[in-house]
Amino acid sequence: MPPNPSAVRSALSKLAGVAPAARPSSALSSLAARVESASPAIRAFHGSPYSFDRFDASKLGTGEGSQAYGSGLYFAGNERVAKSYRSDGDLLLRDGRPVRANELLREMPFSDGASVVALDAIRQGIDPAEALRTGRGAWKDFEIDPEEARNVVEYLQKNPLSPNPRHMYEVEIGHPESSILDLDAPIRTQGPRIQEFADSVYASPMANGRRLYDLVTESDAPTKAEAAMAAKKLFDAGIPGARYKDAFSRNGGAGSTSNYVMYPGSEDSIRILRKYGILAPVPAAAMTEE
Repeated sequence: MPPNPSAVRSALSKLAGVAPAARPSSALSSLAARVESASPAIRAFHGSPYSFDRFDASKLGTGEGSQAYGSGLYFAGNERVAKSYRSDGDLLLRDGRPVRANELLREMPFSDGASVVALDAIRQGIDPAEALRTGRGAWKDFEIDPEEARNVVEYLQKNPLSPNPRHMYEVEIGHPESSILDLDAPIRTQGPRIQEFADSVYASPMANGRRLYDLVTESDAPTKAEAAMAAKKLFDAGIPGARYKDAFSRNGGAGSTSNYVMYPGSEDSIRILRKYGILAPVPAAAMTEE
């Protein structure tokens, strides 16, 4: 079991014969490095409609996440949470390239009813001809003209679309939990680097990590620019990311799992262990009417 940061910090204080607040920051930084090197990496998951071989912070803002907990790459300790982010419902593939459904609707020379049903069916990997004919499930309230349905099917046979593949990534984040800012926990219970940084910005050790983050952004509702600035400042201080309780944990679910936001600059520490959950596209050109 890795050493407890709080216990090690207390022991170092006694050995040095000084109070924690008076301890030299260089000693604390050295301690942090030793504690972190003995701690395990973080195993987490990421869901995305995109396929890639490495994480790239320059793509921030192109996925499903709202960046509500800071500027960075988002991961989930709970696989179920990550799966909820893996599909972008508004994306389909045309000639192997993602295209928005709204853009397709503007191009299709038909009323929205039949077109919406057909595109939604393709997104789910369902034969749109079947969806237009039966009108069951999510489409039961749509009134579809049979002739228009045939026209939509013929149009899609000439202009084939396929569902956008959905990808899951299992990753190893090469940083220990103690180095990650816990937005829900008091600063005094967190790792040495975090406590040292909190001291430097005059944050109360009784405040939680979210309060520390707000002090760095100088706002409780930061703009994208302020969030990006805060991420850089924290990363430069040796804090590579933040974590917070996921929806299952906040709502009293069994166990306690966190989501992680890793700040730009941390990409090289994130190793993809496995890519899975890919749905094979089913070309719309293959659909038939009975």
